[in-house]
Amino acid sequence: MKKILSITATVLAVTAVAAFSINTAFAESTKKLTDDADIILDSQEDTIEYNLKKCTLETGWDTVIYTNNNNVSSYDMENYCNDYFDSHDYGCGEEKSGVFLTVDMGSREMYIITKGEAMYYFDDSRIDDTLDNVQYELANSDYQGACDAFIEAVEYYHYIGENTDSDATYKNIEIVENLTILDRIEKGLFYAFAFAVTVGIFAVGISFVIRYKYSQNGKGESYDLARNSSLNLTERYDKFLYKNVTSTSVSSSSSSSSHHSSSHHSSHHSSHSSHGGGGRHF
Repeated sequence: MKKILSITATVLAVTAVAAFSINTAFAESTKKLTDDADIILDSQEDTIEYNLKKCTLETGWDTVIYTNNNNVSSYDMENYCNDYFDSHDYGCGEEKSGVFLTVDMGSREMYIITKGEAMYYFDDSRIDDTLDNVQYELANSDYQGACDAFIEAVEYYHYIGENTDSDATYKNIEIVENLTILDRIEKGLFYAFAFAVTVGIFAVGISFVIRYKYSQNGKGESYDLARNSSLNLTERYDKFLYKNVTSTSVSSSSSSSSHHSSSHHSSHHSSHSSHGGGGRHF
């Protein structure tokens, strides 16, 4: 009995230390759960927050959930989520790795953004499977279940590693170069130099061809046209062929009409950092 009590006390102590470590590690960091839609019960928020921070420590990917009532359309959802992640300074390490779930109760849209290293752990099929599991819980109004399904997917795919199957696809990954002003100047100068060299080589080649053509002028066989030809005119006369008359009528009008047309243009602006992911309606 004493042995059992000792083991139980040890387990509780380890759990308490782990919980203290997680809370200490994130004491000054941004919250991982932001429930602006107010769909998570107060009694559930601490558990979800703890699990998100635990997942972040285990994977090295900032694992974040954000709910809202902003009514963002499916067309704008990707950029909205990516900008939100960046503007709140989420992400771990130099690559700003993370996995971010947004649930918009206004438009009934959900979206998952992957960043940094996590992009290559979530191919298209894994994104779809994660969306399936989260969507199922949301459709049943089990919002804690949806959060748990998301966290479990992140932990699982980190554990099994990148998908090395030959048929794995990553069509939703968008790579954006984050260049400083100096980098952009250096890159521009490099391309300008490469272009100048290419044009120079082309111009030199053309000049050699032209010089060669001129150097060969008059060196080939010639035909003496004056000596080997003759022309004798035996008769001369003028012959009228035809007459052409063109008439043009000029009309004036006191009034004029004009036709106006209008068009509506829309553009999809890509976000300013590399990311992957996908979303759907629920």
